[in-house]
Amino acid sequence: MGAKESSHNHSAIAEADIWNEPPGTRSQSRYGKVAPSMNSSRTVSQSIAHIVAVFLLCLFWAPCELLAEDLNLRHLGDVMQIVLPLAAGNCALRNHEENNFAVGFVTQSLTVLGFKNTLGNQSLSQRPDGSGHGFPSGHTAAAMYGATSLAKKCAPKSKSLAFWAYGAAVQTGYSRIDADRHDLTQVVAGLLVGYFVNGFSLSAQPKGLRLAFHLDF
Repeated sequence: MGAKESSHNHSAIAEADIWNEPPGTRSQSRYGKVAPSMNSSRTVSQSIAHIVAVFLLCLFWAPCELLAEDLNLRHLGDVMQIVLPLAAGNCALRNHEENNFAVGFVTQSLTVLGFKNTLGNQSLSQRPDGSGHGFPSGHTAAAMYGATSLAKKCAPKSKSLAFWAYGAAVQTGYSRIDADRHDLTQVVAGLLVGYFVNGFSLSAQPKGLRLAFHLDF
């Protein structure tokens, strides 16, 4: 009986040690169970914190040199077109989805440049300030690409992240209208480009690389 009790105690201690590992580690028990990981929730929290911090900075921190002129909106798009894709790229890297993120971002950039260069100074591409090459809004497309990647791929179950990300992207578009750099049509086009290019993915196949499109609504 003593040997059986000792063996049972050692087994219980071993399993307890497995499930009490530090967050973010993964271990295999004798029953094949994997200890839960906290990496996903940490990534969500960090992404939300980054977005909120920069969003509040853009709105309220007057001493910032970048926002010294026309604080409230004019420079928000300049900031968010960088911050949102960077936050999404960081999450994609953590989730080993950097290839798909890169494919989508390049597709978004080429789509925007293609439209701008094709339309040139035509009426659809005329900016409110009189210059051309305004269709679609590149700032808005980049921001929306980052926001959609965060909401749909980084943490699809996080309503808080989706709220802040999409809100920041829409605010980016509004800031471009407020700055007389784009009209509503150009901004909406940028939002659509940034949203839909998230459906592109790249995967390795026996005959080479395969480019596919799939996007859940």
